[in-house]
Amino acid sequence: MRRNPSRLLVLTAIIAILLAVSPAGFVGAQEGERQTTGSPGILTPDYPYLAPDVLAFRDQTARYLSGRVSLMAQGLDADSESIGGEGQTGPVASAQGAPDSQGGVLVPYRDPSARFSRNILIPTDFSAAPIQTEPHLAVDPLDPDHIVAGMIDYNFPGTSMYVTYDGGVTWEGPAVIKRPREELGAGGDPVLAFDRDGSVHNTFISLDIEEFTVGNLLGSAVVSSMALSSSSDGGFTWTQGTPAVRSGVTSEFEIDSLGRTRGTISLGFLDKPWLAVGPNPNDPDSDIIYISYTHFNTTYRIRYTDELAFLSDPVLQTTIEVVSSEDGGITWSDPVIVSPIIRQVFEFGNSDQVTLQDNPEALQSPDAIPGGQVIESLKRIVQGSYVATHDDGTVYVSWMDSSDDGPFEGLAQMYVAKSEDGGDTFESGRQAASYLELGFSPRSSFYRFWGSAFSRIAVGPNEELYVVFSAAPSGDPSDDADVLMIRSMDEGRTWSRPPLRINDDRTSGIQFFPAVDVSPDGKIHVMWADTRDDPGIDLRYHIYYAVSEDNGESFSINSRVTDSASNPNYGFPGGQFIGDYMAIAATDEDVYLVWPDTRLGEFQGTNQKIGFARMRQMPSPSIFLSPARGASATTVTIQGFNFQADQDIFILVSGVLVSTIESNDEGRFTTQLFFPTAGEGPQSVAVFDASGNSATASFYNEFGFDNLQETAADIADIKAALSSDTLATIQEALERIESSETGDDDSSGGCGTGNATADMALVGLLALGIIGAAQLNARRRRRANNNDEVESDA
Repeated sequence: MRRNPSRLLVLTAIIAILLAVSPAGFVGAQEGERQTTGSPGILTPDYPYLAPDVLAFRDQTARYLSGRVSLMAQGLDADSESIGGEGQTGPVASAQGAPDSQGGVLVPYRDPSARFSRNILIPTDFSAAPIQTEPHLAVDPLDPDHIVAGMIDYNFPGTSMYVTYDGGVTWEGPAVIKRPREELGAGGDPVLAFDRDGSVHNTFISLDIEEFTVGNLLGSAVVSSMALSSSSDGGFTWTQGTPAVRSGVTSEFEIDSLGRTRGTISLGFLDKPWLAVGPNPNDPDSDIIYISYTHFNTTYRIRYTDELAFLSDPVLQTTIEVVSSEDGGITWSDPVIVSPIIRQVFEFGNSDQVTLQDNPEALQSPDAIPGGQVIESLKRIVQGSYVATHDDGTVYVSWMDSSDDGPFEGLAQMYVAKSEDGGDTFESGRQAASYLELGFSPRSSFYRFWGSAFSRIAVGPNEELYVVFSAAPSGDPSDDADVLMIRSMDEGRTWSRPPLRINDDRTSGIQFFPAVDVSPDGKIHVMWADTRDDPGIDLRYHIYYAVSEDNGESFSINSRVTDSASNPNYGFPGGQFIGDYMAIAATDEDVYLVWPDTRLGEFQGTNQKIGFARMRQMPSPSIFLSPARGASATTVTIQGFNFQADQDIFILVSGVLVSTIESNDEGRFTTQLFFPTAGEGPQSVAVFDASGNSATASFYNEFGFDNLQETAADIADIKAALSSDTLATIQEALERIESSETGDDDSSGGCGTGNATADMALVGLLALGIIGAAQLNARRRRRANNNDEVESDA
């Protein structure tokens, strides 16, 4: 069905007002008044008025959602028209903040990591919206230097992909992922995985509007799909996204004795997808694609005040579900419920608060809960699933349960469920950890970091399970978050307690957004964002890393990964979003990491990129000068290599900015500079790019101003060394040589040639003697000048 453009223009408003608890809305018309047709929720004449007050629930529930969708629901997205609109009209399009001295050489300072490579900024900007976030990456099992990185990209209406075949030194892209044709927008959360044949798959949230009726009422709701897009050529081209599973609107109606519609309407929304690919346990030569997600479903009861209908008594239901595909994403299974079904009844006014006392164990949930079991609560939800596979085809799904005290406070539990039949059924979820839940944002920043409390699970070669997450430290109220790890050595039946703290700082710094991977040799690699280097402020973060070589018994001393800190206030407008996750991938030979990086925002205005580093060192930036030496007033060609791709390049000669140029997509550039007359000796040439990469060289000036002064002094020395008799002798010899060459000299009696040769030799000897004397005088003069300078310094 062709969609009227007016429907597109209101989609963002619908999301902001209606998505959260009830992504539904009805707008009525006065009787006989005609409304613009085609817009969702706009009623035609003679339809009664129905207007639920969903704003009462919006703010709280919208915060439960992940990533960009949560921003849309709260009206905070950087691109407020990106879904079904014209794009780039949100705050990012008009973002300011570049310093007044931007025209000078102001670049981030790079402090190299002792263990990791210099940092690369992956994406390229194609608009005035220089923001990327929520990065993920996958490594080709057939080629460990082939990496595909995905991200939310505000240059485009959805997500974009970049590809490298040299282990991250250079990147090609972007390849823009297209949402399903029949849907209106993309909501982010990209997650990538390769299959055994080298094809790479990406899941993301796709959004649409679904119209529905309640009796003779017309309404609409924002719904979502967990979409999949795939690439068979290494990540350069991608299939159009196709829905693996889609939410919708369901209802149960009946007509009462007064002819009015009674019953309930339920509005679903799918959020927070994660993706894994693993062997089919029933056919080990083929793979299964798994997507886990959270299903939000809000049910309203239709009530009346006189003849005015309204929605009331909302019940929010959250469930972790999984769908799977055995044919590369062409067809998908029905959703399988993995977690309990948590039904949350909203109440207004005072309600019983579950608080933590000295013994937080009092709030623990059961050790095992079957999937599909219904649990009713005032505040409880499940969210933040993660799916992982083992080489034998076993599937594990983990998630966070907020417990009865609700999200953002009190206690939370981590659950893990297991499937051995390709995701058709799951065992009861077992409680793996109980911990103090994070707030929505750190107390020192504006960005959402609640997603740090969601689990990230990795499976070892012998089916060891490792789960990392962030939690509020129980013994330090000044610290907002530490990175913790739990493990199971028996396929998830039992779990280590208490959780092991991985960050080794002794500060109140915040450790958040951890990610984990296990390399084929069984080492456990963990990364996270860390504010330990910003004491007293806890705003700017570096990326840190630790590794365990003893199955998680202990971890190495923490290593800083980033060579420049990120200030979230220079990234996303208002500093409100840096994403919900980061990513790490480990191979036999290397470790690769990606994260949101805001270093460019300090000097370029609002800017947030995706940073990349690896454990192997990368080629350093370098410059080559041709020629590297010469006389003054020379044109020199300068070539640069291994700089940041597509960035401004600043060239300084002897500390003075003389030229700017932009690097190409491989981080190279070529330019020419004219070196004016100067003194003899080297002139320094320094080149910086906007991200802080630098290289130096020098041009040696062989003849300059000081040489002219010395030459004049040498000539004076020569004149002083010549007597009048010597000059006369040279003059006579030169005249005889000239006469011999013209044949005018008959006095030689046939011996003119020999006499001329003798005269030439005489002139040469006299000249050498004069020059030598002049040079000796010049050396004496210079030595005297140097001695004077030494005495003056003394």
